[in-house]
Amino acid sequence: MGEDRELVQPPAVQMNSQRIAATGTAAFFIAFVIMAPLYGWLGHHHKIWFATTDHVWFWTCLAGWVLGLAGWALSNRHRKAGRTL
Repeated sequence: MGEDRELVQPPAVQMNSQRIAATGTAAFFIAFVIMAPLYGWLGHHHKIWFATTDHVWFWTCLAGWVLGLAGWALSNRHRKAGRTL
């Protein structure tokens, strides 16, 4: 019970993070483009208990798109440095 155990570090998971970031970024951008013409309507007709501020869905899509671009750039940087696929 009191013996010291060595921790074994598993090998890193190899995945294409650029594809994951690009897919999420594209999904948020498509949602942003779809909601852009509905900007005024969302502010007047879409008030529910967990989204009390106007246009919350529109700004969420915009934030997801911008953060996705940052994630895609970071994964591109990691790929060029040889730290990922």
